[in-house]
Amino acid sequence: MRTRDEKTRFIKEQIIGVSKEHKAGVPIAELCRKQGVSSASICKWKTTGIAGWTPARLNG
Repeated sequence: MRTRDEKTRFIKEQIIGVSKEHKAGVPIAELCRKQGVSSASICKWKTTGIAGWTPARLNG
């Protein structure tokens, strides 16, 4: 059986990096190509709160 950590493809630092780039004005389509992330993943991170995206919030 997989644990939650094994199932995650992107590490917390990558998610934070994507968030910072998006907040800096980089379009989602460009982030998807650059980072190898689907737009659905980015939207999911935003809606589930992962997009609050500070290391303290992700570790808690």
